[in-house]
Amino acid sequence: MSSYNTTKYFTKDKSSRKSKRENFLQLYDRTCHIIYYYSYEACRNQRDADIIMRDAFIYMYEHIAELRNSKSVDSWQNECVQKAFRALLRSQQLELLEDNAVVTTSSRLSESKKEDLWNSIIKMADIDPWRMIPIPGKSSLFSVLADQTISDLRYMTIGDIIKSVITVLVIIVAFIALVIFTIDFIRDRKAAQVEPIQEIFLDERYYADFDLTNAERVSADAVAASAKQAQKYDRDEEGNLLSFTAPNSIGNTAGSPAYTDDVEVNAALIDIVKAVINESMSDFEKLEALYDYVGKHLTYSEYVPSGEDQVSLIKDCLEHKSGTSQHYAALLSALCEAAGYRSSVIEGSFILNRDTEFERDVRHYWNKVSLNGIAYYLDVEADAAADGSIVRKYYFMAADGNPRWEIFTRDHVF
Repeated sequence: MSSYNTTKYFTKDKSSRKSKRENFLQLYDRTCHIIYYYSYEACRNQRDADIIMRDAFIYMYEHIAELRNSKSVDSWQNECVQKAFRALLRSQQLELLEDNAVVTTSSRLSESKKEDLWNSIIKMADIDPWRMIPIPGKSSLFSVLADQTISDLRYMTIGDIIKSVITVLVIIVAFIALVIFTIDFIRDRKAAQVEPIQEIFLDERYYADFDLTNAERVSADAVAASAKQAQKYDRDEEGNLLSFTAPNSIGNTAGSPAYTDDVEVNAALIDIVKAVINESMSDFEKLEALYDYVGKHLTYSEYVPSGEDQVSLIKDCLEHKSGTSQHYAALLSALCEAAGYRSSVIEGSFILNRDTEFERDVRHYWNKVSLNGIAYYLDVEADAAADGSIVRKYYFMAADGNPRWEIFTRDHVF
């Protein structure tokens, strides 16, 4: 039912039906098409007719008492139209242009037209007794919205109220879900930036049962025995097993020289490190020398490895001088550890034929090296030619913030 229909605004209270507003709504509903005809006859175009009709009804509402002294309702309404027309003429806003519309006394306004004209009237006058008027200097945006809501609730059906409540609840639930998602996203981002071991160090709960006396119970003999056990994995120039001091790496020592669980493999790694790097090199130069060694001494070849563990992969490298990215990464990681740098193997995907119809992800392995508190990523297999003739540096020591990082993350999926 449209907003101008009087039955929508009636209440159970019989006396309220005789209110000024309800009577005026009946007057509008019965005579709006006649008033529109009078308005159109005065100006001959629909734009000005809408304005004249609006102002005429506003005048009728504000001067309804004049109806007692008029000969008839029709004559009084015609006078109101003429007053509205003269006011618009004096304001110099009248177009005085004829349009092609045909409006007669028998013409009936469409339902939508009647509702639009009624809405334009109530926007210009305080016809709605339930609608609160903002008080200058004392009203806020919230109070105006609240008053408007109270006013609108007077004319809403049960179905409209239920739909509005459901809409509000959906908005509230969506907002809460967005807040929860945002909090979880921020928490996950922060957690991703913390290494697992660092997370343990930052969590005070891990120190709740810590007892300093536990450290005091370790005897000097036990420490000496541990050192002697570690020394047996290294050999001197004559091949005798002795302790080995890794080249100076300025705070990046890997700790125990037991790089793998195999004594012979450890000895082979130490021999390679001694032959490739020296004390005069910087950290970057040492890592670059090891990078070049792996890339030039291995050729790419796919075969069934003797095992997935690091020792088996390194033995395959030493025996066949070839392998896949898994072999390259395993050998480079072990050499870095033997040289005194913390290193690990990362498993992920490499994107082949990027931005072409043949683009695909393949299983791939690369390395992560920690140097002076910064994590660097290296992919020697991707940088090395298949025959070992050349080793590029596209993926060498890529870290968040340096020029190689964008290229590395573009082609690697962690």
